[in-house]
Amino acid sequence: MQYRGDLDAGEAVIVTRSRVIGLTAITIVLIACTMLGSVLVNVEWPDGPLTWLRVALGAVLLTFSLLCTELLIRVVRDSRRPSRDGRTQKTLELLDRFIAAMARPRRVAAVLVLAVVWLVVAYLAPPVFSTPRAVPEFEPGELVMMSAIDESPSDPRQVLIRQWNYEHPRNRVTVRPVSGEPDVQHGDMVDAANGDEQIDVYLLDVVWMTEFIENGYIRPLDETGLKTDDFIDNVLDLSKDGYRGREGLWALPLNTDAGLIFYRDDLTSAPISWDDVLGGSARTALAAARQEPGASPGLVAANAAQLENEEVLTVTALEAMWAAGGEVVNTDGQPVFNHREIAFDDNARLGLEKLATAYHDRSITHSESGEMDEGKAANAFKDGQTLYMRNWPVMYDNLTSATDKGTVSFGVARLPGHSVLGGQNLSISSRTKNAPAAQAFIEFLTSPASELLLFEAGGFAPTRNSAYDDSTRPYKDMLRGAVVDARPRPFLPNYTEFSKELRKGLIRALNNGGVLEEDFPKELAKKAR
Repeated sequence: MQYRGDLDAGEAVIVTRSRVIGLTAITIVLIACTMLGSVLVNVEWPDGPLTWLRVALGAVLLTFSLLCTELLIRVVRDSRRPSRDGRTQKTLELLDRFIAAMARPRRVAAVLVLAVVWLVVAYLAPPVFSTPRAVPEFEPGELVMMSAIDESPSDPRQVLIRQWNYEHPRNRVTVRPVSGEPDVQHGDMVDAANGDEQIDVYLLDVVWMTEFIENGYIRPLDETGLKTDDFIDNVLDLSKDGYRGREGLWALPLNTDAGLIFYRDDLTSAPISWDDVLGGSARTALAAARQEPGASPGLVAANAAQLENEEVLTVTALEAMWAAGGEVVNTDGQPVFNHREIAFDDNARLGLEKLATAYHDRSITHSESGEMDEGKAANAFKDGQTLYMRNWPVMYDNLTSATDKGTVSFGVARLPGHSVLGGQNLSISSRTKNAPAAQAFIEFLTSPASELLLFEAGGFAPTRNSAYDDSTRPYKDMLRGAVVDARPRPFLPNYTEFSKELRKGLIRALNNGGVLEEDFPKELAKKAR
């Protein structure tokens, strides 16, 4: 089909269907090359060979686009206003030769191949040629984190630190380790905060937060652009000033903790009440389990209770009192006072009496419970010595590795009552010389991706909801429920001294039928004020 238009000087230009198709093809190629070329060239100053290759390829495509644009303009212009010097005819002949060439099968095949190559380049260009994600620049200088984390290279926290160091060579992080049980770790950190040692980041037990805030050892975070909606509410609350209620965040939570009950699922069922784990029902379950074919000769007690004179005793006692309905520490983390003494109400005292009864009943608690901490209890449980054990989530992997060796079969359940809410927070030293880098490091360690890695690879209870949503661990929903339902210990500047005093009274009560000495509530109140 042909189209003839009215022209000046009585001349005309024949516009055939093939020419229309040719113009359309040129237009499509022009658009495609301009799009891809613009994407490839849209970079900052090239920082490597691949980036230079990307810019070169983009420049070639844009140059070709300019040539196509020039041809398209000439065809449209000369079709509408043909010149008398033969220029119009030359332009149309050029277009016709292009169309004739493209009509040959081999040329069509070549064009199709080029189109496929173009699509592949368009698909691969972002991952192959993309520049690394922008890494904020901070003042150069090494960061020091004081922490009790495992120094093993396989610890996921160490893996994350190595990743940070790779991405931030100007702000590499080294770990200043502390060791020992929590009271010893606390003492070392306080000594460092009061001394001349340069610390930039502290990994603090959540119960030390108030002390470090009150004494000016740490500084509040810069919350500009900081997103915290993904953190579990009561977990994030432990990064705030729970003592005076001042606004702002003083840390970000690296991992949280809530007690779980580990039980021998081949010998008993999941406990549903406190009596099932530390009462008469536990004694009955032990007797029944000893008759099961899978029971080992070493099954000596129902529960690997942890009553050693360390922080774990405070945790065990609080959970026992809460399970009985006592309110020595309320849900807001405040000690309950009755005038000038800590209010151990009737339910709290009943909880202590039940704990004392269990402590002296060798069918209920292990004979070494008075010297057991979390690690010793885990060893006793995985050796088949008890039916039940209260412990932190991180012990799940420890027991799983033991199970793989054929030691015990176990299940995990929530405590039959409120758990103590534990965990560790990352905070910035008030004496750091590079607060922006320190905060960036903290945000990196507590990011959604980091939290998921810590849970999946290390079993650390996540502080973010997204990590539970994306995890493959079978007990994730049960653990999240335990964390949400957990209760904090008191927000006190001298919490460590309060806990030590509480444990003194608890030990005497455990050896006195659970009855507290008359003056003990007053003495404890002095540590809480």
